Amino acid sequence: MIQRSTKILLAVPLLVAACSPPATMGDAAAMDTSSSDQSSPRPDAATMDAGPQDTGVVVDTGVVVDTGVVVDTGTCAPGTTQCNGTCVDTMTSRDHCGACGTACPMGQECTAGTCALPCMAPRTICGAGAMMACVDTSTDSNHCGACGTACPMGQMCNGGTCALTCTAPQSVCGAGAAMTCVNLNTDPSNCGACGTVCPMGQMCTAGACVLPCAMGQTVCGAGAAMVCRNLATDNANCGACGNACAMGEYCNAGRCAIDRCAGVMCATSDACHLPNVCDRAVGLCANMSYSSATTMTAAALTGMVGCLPADTLPACGHQTYNATGNFAAVANGARPSVTSGTAAFGPRHESNHLNDGEYGNGASWIASTANGWVKIDLGRVVAIERVRFGRDRLNSFADRPVGAFSIQVADTDAVYMEGDSTNDATEYRTVFTAPAGSPGTSLAMGQSVNVSFPVITARFIKVNITNDGACIDEIEVFGCDPMTTSCPGLPNTMATDACNDNNPRTTGDACSRGLCIGAIACAGTTQDCDGNAMNACESDPLSDANNCGACGNRCRAGAACMRGTCQEYAVTLAPPGVSYIDACAAMGSTTTLVNLDDATFGTTVPFAFRYFSQPLAAATPITVTSNGYIAFLPAPIRVIVAGLPDAVTPNGVIAAYNRDLTTRATGVCIATIGAAPNRQFVVEWRDVAHFGGGGGQRLTFEAILSETTHTIDFVYETMTGADLSNIGLENLTGSFAQGGCAAGTGGATACVATAMSRVRFAPIP
Repeated sequence: MIQRSTKILLAVPLLVAACSPPATMGDAAAMDTSSSDQSSPRPDAATMDAGPQDTGVVVDTGVVVDTGVVVDTGTCAPGTTQCNGTCVDTMTSRDHCGACGTACPMGQECTAGTCALPCMAPRTICGAGAMMACVDTSTDSNHCGACGTACPMGQMCNGGTCALTCTAPQSVCGAGAAMTCVNLNTDPSNCGACGTVCPMGQMCTAGACVLPCAMGQTVCGAGAAMVCRNLATDNANCGACGNACAMGEYCNAGRCAIDRCAGVMCATSDACHLPNVCDRAVGLCANMSYSSATTMTAAALTGMVGCLPADTLPACGHQTYNATGNFAAVANGARPSVTSGTAAFGPRHESNHLNDGEYGNGASWIASTANGWVKIDLGRVVAIERVRFGRDRLNSFADRPVGAFSIQVADTDAVYMEGDSTNDATEYRTVFTAPAGSPGTSLAMGQSVNVSFPVITARFIKVNITNDGACIDEIEVFGCDPMTTSCPGLPNTMATDACNDNNPRTTGDACSRGLCIGAIACAGTTQDCDGNAMNACESDPLSDANNCGACGNRCRAGAACMRGTCQEYAVTLAPPGVSYIDACAAMGSTTTLVNLDDATFGTTVPFAFRYFSQPLAAATPITVTSNGYIAFLPAPIRVIVAGLPDAVTPNGVIAAYNRDLTTRATGVCIATIGAAPNRQFVVEWRDVAHFGGGGGQRLTFEAILSETTHTIDFVYETMTGADLSNIGLENLTGSFAQGGCAAGTGGATACVATAMSRVRFAPIP
């Protein structure tokens, strides 16, 4: 600190010897002025000047002499204050800040007479004294926006405002201390938006409140009015929410059918029928169930054991049997059987051996995949009550068991051919199911399984098996032929009654659907569906929407009956105006499933959409798969080898090209094109290939869902190396499908898509 001092001018006697040089001339200032010498001046030429004479009077010579000693006069320069004998600036002094003795704490500086921290922008001083600190009020959670404003626990300061920092997919809801992180996709208290609470019993899925319905049920209604309904059996919601069956009808497999039990009274003590139970499909008191499966070793063989050329025993062995009474034998009018596929083991295991009249491993069939099937056209409608098949009834092999199996029957089969199961879900009905481990699922040497069930009339029979590579040796079907056998009326034993009905016998009657009626010969495929002899043969189930595929199977209003199946969509090949959309280049598009096999991606449909007469709200979940299909609702990935429809999940499948596919670096692109109400939801599989198919396959195709019109378009751009695949639409229950392989209102669901081809599914009004 600079000390200020005042220098005092002192009169100091001039010391000649010490301070002045020798005189060389008269010293006028040292003239002797005493009274004794007043006559006249005289030069002092002979005498040296010894200096002035001390007269006791201070003579101010006008010269300041610095003696080196500071003398404090008791005053400080303006702007300073004397503190402890020192002049200081109390506006800047750290030891005397604002006043003498007021020292600033360590780290603080004195500014304008106040102790403060030296803060740099954008920091601000908060606190006082030793608690003073430099803070950034835009980020400091203890001083957010202003000194002393602390954020609630769990919140952070961002831009001078207290807020939560949530990680995706969570969002911030609430304000102040009530602010919290929530997942708007799953939080029932904040479903889709903050504060949107799901009604009691509902859950939040993909940002929408839904009911957690059991398998086989569908959500109907909206908001608090949501309910779970089985669209296959609910009379008020038959096939679709809100589709109520008319009076005198009931819901059967998702379609309103005539209730033939109106006014029918069933006995309570009839040994041949279930008490008080009427079969609505036929208007008859229901047969007593006596389904069973037993194993047996029996064979009525004729002729010699034979072999195919260039084959050897025992693998090649086969022998003709007595086919009397077997409706499935080709020799008795049946057509050769068809199957889901035959394993490559040579001619001894082809599908035609299943009803060629030959027992033995050398004339059997081996399934090419798991969940295979066998169908036989009996050539006419018969009353069926028993089915039998074996493994190798020549007693040489007992391997390759079928596993769990079921037996189904049908009156019509629109496409009876190898590998085709089109419409089977609606055409066939199950009459017997054998779970794994039950009799017949595994057979010993020479055994066969004999399956009995309540009599039912049908023309086609189908056996579904579980195991891959299972082997079956000859399928046989037994019952009675209504064209040649009269109904015996109420029997004493169920086993002998081929036409087990509840009506009295009339001579010459025939058995039709378990009912004794007058013998009526209808032309072609027509049938007497109303039982009125006055208008017999009034219906053709191949085209009658009120009796579609079978008497009493009524299509919903507006739907058409084609080839015995209710159709929901009109299918057009190469429709005009349908163009390829480059979804990958669209603004806001999403690219997913890159370089993957058997993978899925969950998203939602951006607008309300009607699918198979079922209204779906905007943001309905949809699963995009790498295997060329999308499915409504969360769904597992699989290749639908059995074709469409397939009751196994996923259901609600939109299959543009369903195969086992792998994606490349371009993956699958998802985009929404256009503006409401004419938006299009596009899923494009870009440059994909068959699994293990190599680099020669280049497949680019897409599915387009259109708002307002509810049409679905399949567009195939590049299809190099394309092969047989599932192409079509499956309803939400997996019970019905329409293919995109033929024009009109329906078609096959398996074909080969070609480059630049287009398919449109337009809802039937």
